[in-house]
Amino acid sequence: MIEEHAIIHVGYPKTATTWFQEEFFPKITNAQLISRFETIRRAIVYPKPFDFNPEKAIEIIQKSFDNGKTPILSDEILISGNGYLVKERAMRLKQVFKNPEIIIFIRSQLTLLPSRYSYYLKKNGGTYSFKQFIKARNNYALNEIEQYDRIQTSLFDKTIEHYKQLFGDNHVHIYLYEDFANDPKAFIDRFCKEFKLSYKPDSICFNKRNEGLRKGIIPIARFLNIFTARNRYDKYYILNIPYWFPIAFRIINKLNKMPIFGKTISIKNLVSQKEITELQTQFHVSNQNLIDKHKLEAIKKYNYPLPLNRL
Repeated sequence: MIEEHAIIHVGYPKTATTWFQEEFFPKITNAQLISRFETIRRAIVYPKPFDFNPEKAIEIIQKSFDNGKTPILSDEILISGNGYLVKERAMRLKQVFKNPEIIIFIRSQLTLLPSRYSYYLKKNGGTYSFKQFIKARNNYALNEIEQYDRIQTSLFDKTIEHYKQLFGDNHVHIYLYEDFANDPKAFIDRFCKEFKLSYKPDSICFNKRNEGLRKGIIPIARFLNIFTARNRYDKYYILNIPYWFPIAFRIINKLNKMPIFGKTISIKNLVSQKEITELQTQFHVSNQNLIDKHKLEAIKKYNYPLPLNRL
């Protein structure tokens, strides 16, 4: 097993993971960011269940180390996909790393899901409505094991509990995206102090990397995306025009800069108040467990769905 005191940032998606991977982690002076695509996915993510070999994964990862620096792994795909994949990848990490520090960021589902939908339309060529998107179904899947339900994958307590069982309570660190978004500089200073990381303050840009779509762009994006297949099951298309997707992407980005299309999409733009209440009901038990079992009292101030908590 890898003995180095590694830091493993597993997500969640849409909790500033891109900013951490592209802006912050590469500029830490006493640590080394391990490549997502060449190393993490090759060693941990891509091997099929019966092909995964811990010794081979260790060999791949250790080849990318610099002596004397803390290795940092950051890839939200580790915690993406259905629950079976999330669980399997966590167990693979456990077979490879002896005592890593696990970093998990969570976010209120009422802002997380609209943000994920925005990304889906803009960068995945999405065509589904929001309600179709959050309960996407693969028509070719044989059973629930193969399905991908974005409601279920946003029940944070189950994933956190699994990681704590594998790595121990003291090695699993949960952060709120909202704390970071409210004051990135102060958050990063505390984060670095906790993990004994060093960086040059002037080298970091705290601007957002992925801007959400404006609500008026939604029908335009869905229309433009029906002309590209994108090799995804959670969309439809009427014609696959070669090289159309990058053209559509540029059009969407240009239009999204125009205030005439309204504010960035929010849950209230996407579903009715009744449906918001139904969504809250699906999340409130899980979120209450975050408070009761994981001492995350701070979620109360950020409008995470909780029992008797209404918008």
